[in-house]
Order: sequence, then C-alpha cells, then structure tokens
Amino acid sequence: MYAFDNEVLGEQGTLERKTQGEVVLTRHLRLALKRLNPWMMDKQMTEAVVTYSQG
Repeated sequence: MYAFDNEVLGEQGTLERKTQGEVVLTRHLRLALKRLNPWMMDKQMTEAVVTYSQG
C-alpha cells in the first residue's frame, strides 16, 4: 500500500500505526508468522513480534 502523505494514524487508521515511528506493522507480521508457522502458539507469536519490533 502506498500511504505517503495520505496515511491516517491510529488503530483504525490506514496501516493501524499510532505514530510514524512504528515501522513494524504488527498485524501483518502476526498474519505472516501464523501462515508460515502454523504450529506457533499465541505466546510464542507475541514473543516473536515483541522481539522483532525492538530490533
């Protein structure tokens, strides 16, 4: 999605980011992790998202 100068911030916004500083789109990351690793439990997925988001 191209959102330059058109993005609406917030949980109901265009990319569901609260600020432009949030570079990891967690909803998309979770969906990709679940698709690629169907065996992952919710706790493992949360740990992976937090770890990846912290860089």
